[in-house]
Amino acid sequence: MGKWYILRVILKIKNSPDHIRISRQLDSWALHPITGPLLLATICLSLLQMLFFCVGPLVDILQHTLQGCQHSLHQLLGNSLLVSLLADGILTGVGSLLCLTPLIVVLFIFLGALQQCGYQARISHLLGRLFARVGLAPQTCTPMMASFACAVPAMLALRNVPSKQQRLIALLIIPFFPCSARLPVYSLLIAACFAHLPSTVYGGIHSETMILFGLYSLGILAALATAFVLKWWLAPTPLPAPLMHDPRLPAYRIPSPTTLMRTALQQVWGFWKDAGTIIVAMSVVLWGLFVFPQHSTTPATTHALELSYAGQLGKALHPLFAPLGFDWRICVSLLASFAAREAFIPTLAIAHGLQNENLTHTAYLYSPATALALLVFFALSMQCMSTLATCKRETNSWMWPLLQWVYMGVLAWLFAWATYQIGAWAGFA
Repeated sequence: MGKWYILRVILKIKNSPDHIRISRQLDSWALHPITGPLLLATICLSLLQMLFFCVGPLVDILQHTLQGCQHSLHQLLGNSLLVSLLADGILTGVGSLLCLTPLIVVLFIFLGALQQCGYQARISHLLGRLFARVGLAPQTCTPMMASFACAVPAMLALRNVPSKQQRLIALLIIPFFPCSARLPVYSLLIAACFAHLPSTVYGGIHSETMILFGLYSLGILAALATAFVLKWWLAPTPLPAPLMHDPRLPAYRIPSPTTLMRTALQQVWGFWKDAGTIIVAMSVVLWGLFVFPQHSTTPATTHALELSYAGQLGKALHPLFAPLGFDWRICVSLLASFAAREAFIPTLAIAHGLQNENLTHTAYLYSPATALALLVFFALSMQCMSTLATCKRETNSWMWPLLQWVYMGVLAWLFAWATYQIGAWAGFA
């Protein structure tokens, strides 16, 4: 505590010789070709650790609380249309906002601390040349790492990118990065459709791990390739080559907790006010697709799902997705996952007349070729209304999110089609 107090006092003395000397000593480590990237990797991993293992349990509590409220509303007030609208439509949208709030707060506090302490400028030094090759600003490094937890707060965190074109490129590619909501779908399909594979491969690595690693790598490579293409289309202004000993680097400072919290809460309020309306409206529209027309008073049955507008739309889309090996049940589940990717699993279970946990015990629910095509499609497509709403808010236009949705959908279809055709040719269909 004594050493930390002394360091805090020294850093508060602006432009003092001790302050400048300490900043230079820290830069000898932070900007070093070896220790600099290691320090940056440690900081990014710390952010992921915080988002997954500290904020993650809080998000799980909020999700279970939301499910409990929905169940209680149905028990107390029945299964009328108005109650279903409130519990399954409006409350679902509000619940999505609530679950995103802790992630947004923690991420903006973390990024604000990096900005205030002066380390964000050092990140620009370390990554300037590398990121400029694919049209990205170095300030996008930390938000892109955060997108492995959730794309929404990562997109909001791009506001400190100085170039408007580079910020737009980052907004358009962040949804490619595999977020935590994709993981349950990956795990279920791998367990259900690849149970017959050997449990390990060379080096003692599980075959399931290799498939999961391939999906994560596919999303990252698609993001970087898209950024490289967008760089030439949007023609952003190239970043100046950073100097290793730039005298314009700000001195290190101790962040202000009050300022960090105030900024984070302002970002949360702006997100709720602008994107929140769109998210709740989309939730209600999706609820209507799965409820109307009322053919059954009993919710969540295979028959009711098949006769709903969503079921009819899934059957209408089936010819488009048949070359990928998808049936109408997968098409309907993909529609449901647009509200939340996690909704894919329970919807698929209902479509097959199963419970969620029984899907993992159905080893041949789909062929390996279909399962791989579905995994590839899920890895590359835009299946999140919250992300689309956030992109609309950040670009102040519907053109870019719609272009993003179409581009990612076409790319996902093409890669999934190629995956299924190769799998069928190899005898896995």
